[in-house]
Amino acid sequence: MTAKESASKLSTPIQYVKGVGPPLEPCFHTLGIRTVKDLLFFFPRDYDEAAPRVAIRDLTVGEWAWIQGTVGDIQSRTTAKGKKLLEAVIVDGEARLYATWFNAQGIEKILRVGESVRLGGTAWQDGPYWRMTHPRWKRGNLEEEQETDTLVPVYRLTKGLRQETLRKIMRGALDAYCFEIQEAFPESWRQERTLLEIAQALEWIHFPPDRENLEQARRRLVYQECLVPRLAAEAARVQEIAESPAIVLPVDARLDARIRRLLPFDLTEGQNVALKEITTDLASEAPMRRLLQGDVGSGKTAVALYAMLVAVAHGHQAALMVPTEILARQHSQRIQAYLRRSHVRMGVLSKGTPGAERKRLLAAARDGEVDLLIGTQALLRADLGMRNLALVVVDEQHRFGVRQRTRLRAAGRSPHLLVMSATPIPRSVALGQFGDLDITTIQGVPEGRQPVKTYLVRAEQGEKWWEFVRRKLREGRQAYIVAPFAQEKRTEYVADVESLFEKLTNDELSSFRVAHVHGKMATQEKLGVMEDFRQGNYQALVATSLVEVGMDVPNATIMTIYHPQQFGLAQLHQLRGRVARGSHAGYCACLLTEASVAARERLENFARVTDGFRLAELDLKARGQGDVWGTRQHGAPKSLLIDFSRDANILEQAAADARQLVQDGAWEKPAFDRLRGLVARYSSRAAWSWLSG
Repeated sequence: MTAKESASKLSTPIQYVKGVGPPLEPCFHTLGIRTVKDLLFFFPRDYDEAAPRVAIRDLTVGEWAWIQGTVGDIQSRTTAKGKKLLEAVIVDGEARLYATWFNAQGIEKILRVGESVRLGGTAWQDGPYWRMTHPRWKRGNLEEEQETDTLVPVYRLTKGLRQETLRKIMRGALDAYCFEIQEAFPESWRQERTLLEIAQALEWIHFPPDRENLEQARRRLVYQECLVPRLAAEAARVQEIAESPAIVLPVDARLDARIRRLLPFDLTEGQNVALKEITTDLASEAPMRRLLQGDVGSGKTAVALYAMLVAVAHGHQAALMVPTEILARQHSQRIQAYLRRSHVRMGVLSKGTPGAERKRLLAAARDGEVDLLIGTQALLRADLGMRNLALVVVDEQHRFGVRQRTRLRAAGRSPHLLVMSATPIPRSVALGQFGDLDITTIQGVPEGRQPVKTYLVRAEQGEKWWEFVRRKLREGRQAYIVAPFAQEKRTEYVADVESLFEKLTNDELSSFRVAHVHGKMATQEKLGVMEDFRQGNYQALVATSLVEVGMDVPNATIMTIYHPQQFGLAQLHQLRGRVARGSHAGYCACLLTEASVAARERLENFARVTDGFRLAELDLKARGQGDVWGTRQHGAPKSLLIDFSRDANILEQAAADARQLVQDGAWEKPAFDRLRGLVARYSSRAAWSWLSG
């Protein structure tokens, strides 16, 4: 059968698949399944399997097992990001296990305190706690169910569709259509990498004979899901070089010394290693496409500034885009201080820029009279043209997304692109979600940076903490006090900036100069308050999390966070990073109120672990697959099977293979015709058709 005939069969509308028909067609449409191909690539979300019952105290990390116990407690709440979280405490004698589900609709209406329940999953231990995230669960006792040797697929469902029905339909569809899927890889390529054929992988991902076969199927499908986007990125890069090479910006010893003399500090070893990778890119006609990440305070801005000064030294322009006007102003002030002995011409363009100044800046940018332009998304305006743009730097880049940074690149002749993330991201996540970028990680922090001691402060310890804060303020230090909301929320009491400001100025901090700032204030008012705090006109600043990025006040050494359970780990880590930015030690306190078991554990991790990358790994382990720390790219498709906590090696292999295939031209050979077809469909975002021929 020809590829065209196979494609026609795979495009068969779902209603014509045996067992579906008009009655069930709307259910499948709700799940996003409209064709046979959609059905075959609708993978199980989990598997029921035969496994021995294990007492909680005898669990082994990483081994799948069933446990039996009694529901001791169950709580449901909504996270700060609007996700519904359900957690249950399962008691087995003296031992306890904490089970967590996200967006688990209805489970709390079924599970009851005191009820016997069985949970199946892979347990992990964090300190003294055993935990399972999204475990399989059943009411009753394990002894009541006969064990089998078969892994049974568990699919995401919708109203009107039962597991048994979907399994039967899937079994029939695999028998009828599985071998219509065209193999994309040459046989020699598959054998070298011990990859299953696509038809076998689909069979075993749905109905695996055992765990080993399931892992073989996953590996084949995850590899393909990783490889195709990386091939698309590599091919696009090669085409871009051929059609519009970047401006070559070499760095010699003389230029390096000139730039370093402008900086009022010595660069760290980690910064120098990062610069070596970046300057190698700048010296090539291949446009740099690089992600620069590092922990809080690692010195990313200084590295980016060095790169921008390289462009300016060669007579070209650089642009720095940031997500907020406040951050644009703060970057401008800091960079101007660094460059006060230089002749670099700077401009700041944002939504709040007055009309006359905007017009002047746009004209200056077009005429090449601005060397370095800093701004918000105003830089994406259609009327912005830069005469000699050679480098674009995007800060907090995941807030912009793929499409927006592409638009900014278009402002120049294939400029180099450096994007920065202030949120530490596990390397596997970075590879999967920023696949079109090379990755540079700054290790370490500048010499002299002081550690931040983190405390969880219970209600009865509150007065002792505030006495400590007052003592530090009298010594001349400054303090941040952060609340989750700007104004009072009527649904439940959670500290807000305005109420907290009134309370503190009349009580705990009544004898000190205190200001407040939040996102609902006018931009100029916010900028004024934050600048006054920076200048030391205020001793304490009550704020929302808008201070989490960009605030650099070396004299601020104290961070007090109200209702810390309302913040994600990334936000907490960023907030902690606002203190100890000078020569004095820093202190961060999370003022505890009633919090769920999961929130308490998360806060204990935050207090115990100061390394941002380690925190990110813990967050990944606790939450499982998902939008880790808010890093998912706008415009990038959600993965089907990739699990960043376990698939790092596959991601690395796929990235290396993609680069090799494109650079040596092997993928242009006839043997890779079908693979090139998948890449073309991926580039056009043709649903998930790029996964199969």
